[in-house]
Amino acid sequence: FSYWNWIEPAPGKYELDDFDRFFELAHKHGLLVWFDTTLATHGAAPEWMMRRHPDMRVISSEGQVALGRAGNAAPQGKQWHCYDHPKWQEHGEALLRTIVGRYKDAPNLLMWSVWDGVAPAALHYGFPKGCYCEHWISAYRKWLKQRFTLEQLNQKLHRRYRDWEDVEPARSYSAIVEMMLWHEFQNQDLRDQVQWQVEVVRNLDDRHEIRGHGAHFPRILDELSARQFDSWGFSSRSNGVLTGDDPYRFSDICFATD
Repeated sequence: FSYWNWIEPAPGKYELDDFDRFFELAHKHGLLVWFDTTLATHGAAPEWMMRRHPDMRVISSEGQVALGRAGNAAPQGKQWHCYDHPKWQEHGEALLRTIVGRYKDAPNLLMWSVWDGVAPAALHYGFPKGCYCEHWISAYRKWLKQRFTLEQLNQKLHRRYRDWEDVEPARSYSAIVEMMLWHEFQNQDLRDQVQWQVEVVRNLDDRHEIRGHGAHFPRILDELSARQFDSWGFSSRSNGVLTGDDPYRFSDICFATD
């Protein structure tokens, strides 16, 4: 498991001595390494990146801006960055190239885990409707234009838009059709971001397995994203399954596994 802001604490300065030592010790004791790159979801983008590009922070449907804070599996800071910011891909690809290039020939490398816990931007931060920053809204409009004329969109949504700049994603589940479109875009955009990461790794290393995983229950985004990987799993922890208050947790895990 790795944290981006731990590996690259300054722009282009990668500190991997502890991972080098980890590979050496594992090899000494006959252990294989499953390297987990958490470019998204778990773990935060480096602080310097957010300082340089404050518009990379995810924004809730109510306009709340994500701030640095710890979270489950993320003591170094939660995911707080939008995947559609161009600098995220630029710096993210440099990170992937550095890590994969450094360890792809390690004799005890087992596989790569790319994007631990695939999920839309902001979901793991606590913004379930998605990110409403200017970059994601712009990407959403572009996605809509590829599928509808403005007249067709008006007919579908029962709207009277006269300019594409007035079109925004739904911010309430009461706008059912608009919210369904917004989520469809998020799922497909997520698939594209996953595919990009997998292709970066695969172009550098076509010998080792590339794995991803979702939550403990199946979602449409899992169906779309899983196809990009060599293998796919779920966060199906057994903790509290039989003793917790959620009566559906056990059936969810069986359903996801099936």
